[in-house]
This record gives sequence, structure tokens and C-alpha cells, in this order.
Amino acid sequence: MPRGKGYRRSQAAKRRWAGERPLDVDFLPPSPDSMCTSFLIYVFPLIGRGTGKRRRVKEWDRSVSGKQHKLVVPAHSPEKKFVLLVGDSHLRPFADGTVGLSKGNLSFGIMSTPGASACHLRAELIHAVLPRTPDAVCILAPGNNLTTSSTHEVAGEEFRELLLSACQRCANVFVVDFVPRLTVAPELQEHMSREFHSVAQKMGIAYYSTFEHFPFSQLDLWVRDSVHLSDDDGMEILSKVLWDAAYKQLEVPAPKAKEAPRTPSPVPRTPPRLLVKEEVFAAPPFVSPPDPYVWMEMVKGKKVIFVDGCPIVLKECFIPLNPVLFSTSMLAAMDAVVPAQLPSPDSPAVPQDATVS
Repeated sequence: MPRGKGYRRSQAAKRRWAGERPLDVDFLPPSPDSMCTSFLIYVFPLIGRGTGKRRRVKEWDRSVSGKQHKLVVPAHSPEKKFVLLVGDSHLRPFADGTVGLSKGNLSFGIMSTPGASACHLRAELIHAVLPRTPDAVCILAPGNNLTTSSTHEVAGEEFRELLLSACQRCANVFVVDFVPRLTVAPELQEHMSREFHSVAQKMGIAYYSTFEHFPFSQLDLWVRDSVHLSDDDGMEILSKVLWDAAYKQLEVPAPKAKEAPRTPSPVPRTPPRLLVKEEVFAAPPFVSPPDPYVWMEMVKGKKVIFVDGCPIVLKECFIPLNPVLFSTSMLAAMDAVVPAQLPSPDSPAVPQDATVS
């Protein structure tokens, strides 16, 4: 049985509603590669495109890294310092000779590997055959890790391995930061630069920045691909940056002025110690008081007493008596207690009626 007009209208409404309904799909988080791709599409017109010019590049043979590679070593000059530059395609004009480096007292060798990241540069540096050991090795930080590394930490680890291999080839290693690009957000490039700088700083390797030399407002510094530098303006600035960094790294420090000989400080002398010796005086031999029963002799008005057969001269000492000070009764009482006349060997007893003279 045929359906009516109302049925057909309801079916048309369902079809319209189904076409406007959003799809039931779970979106996955964007990967780093997709982030870089979306950034190239939406942010690139905001920065601009390079307007500089560049000579046509030459094709090179591929090397152990699978990338095109070229190594140029200058003739030996004893009066010049030999510096080996290791980097990506930014060194191609130097290797081809289309752009010259500043001469002076430095001679530069070029090891260029276009499109190389840190792992590619490490492989080329390990297998490189050098006629002599360079005085210094300059690593141009690999800007290609901005697109080849999944995270900044992975890029930093690859960069650390590159620096370790460079230190095995030469004791004097320094780093020049990668050339900024117009195709990548400045914030991402600064983050990668800080990661590389942190790795080099932990290893005690000098790191020279380049961002202040390439302002994004000067579009004539880049060619139309907005990655490589123009031969006239951009490469001239890079040449000066590399030469200045090498000169600072190899600059011989001025000899230090000889210091005046220091007068040795006087040695503090210990003050003389005053030793006080206590003199012990021997006491004179004890002389017992004269025994009243020992015979004494008179020698010219002096008394001589013999002790153990040795004569000792005694000085006479007279104490004048003043009988006026004592009364007769007092003298009598004293004489009664202590007789004035003592017995002697000749007269053992003194008569009581003896008078005191």
C-alpha cells in the first residue's frame, strides 16, 4: 500500500538530521611529526618566506650515514691553527667553495652532511680519515633534529653521543648553535637550543649562540625554502660567527704579569722564657746554745767555746741592769723563786746566806 506525503516528509527529515550529526570518532593525540606538519601549514605564513638567493648546489656521493657527504681538509700551514667544522647542509657552500671563510691565522676544514641529524654526523665523524689531528673541532648543532627527533630529550641524548665522539677525536671541542628556521615556531627552536646548550654545559664544552645574529624580520637572510641561508647575506653572517667562535676558542691567553716576590713574613719568635731558679741556701749548721757546763776560754776579750773539739768564738753581749727599776722586795722575791747564784762544778751547792754581789 503506498505511503502518504507525511511519511515521505519524515524520511527526508531523518536523512537531513543524519547528515548534520557529528561523526562518533575518538581523536588520538597528535604525534610530534603531525604537530610539525600542522605548524608548517598554519604558522609558516605568519613568519614569512625567505627572499634571498643561493647558487645551485652540486650533487655529492653518499657515505656511511646514507646521506650525501663531503670532507675538505686544507693544506698544512704550520703558522695557522687547523679547525674542523662538522655540520649539515649549512656548510655546503663552504665545502663547494662558493662562499669563503675568513682567513687570517685560522684554516678551516669542512665536513658537511646535508640532511643529517646528530646520529648521522656522529657516524661520519667516527669514520672520517683525517691527515692530521685538528687543533679544535667545531660542531654546528644539528637543526634537523627539530623534525627527526620525537622529543627534545631524545635529541639531547643523540647530541650528547655526538659530542662524546668529537671529544675522542680532539681534546678541544666547541659548539655553535644551529641556524634558526622560518618554518618552525621560534618557541620550539629556543627549546631545542636550550636542550643542546644544557647538554654541552654539563660536559664542560663551550656553546656559542646564533639566534641574535639572524632576526626573523630580515627575510633576505634566507632563501625561498626558508631553511637555508642566502649566499650574499646569510652565509656571510654565519662565516663571521664561526670564525669569531673559533678565534675565541683558540685565543692564546695573555701571559700573566709576574708578581713581585713577596717578602717572607717574619717568623714570630717565641719570647725568651725567664727561668727563675730558686736558690736554696743551706741553713748554717745548728749550733746548740752554749752549755753552761762547758769550759770557755777568753781570747783577747772574747769567749771561746769548744763543741766536739772545735773552738767557737762568741762575742760578749752585756745587758746593763738597772737596779733602780726593781724594788728590794721584788728582787728578794725573784731571788727566792730563781736563785741568782747557780751551782757550778766546783761548788755544787750555794749557801742560802750568800749575798748577791
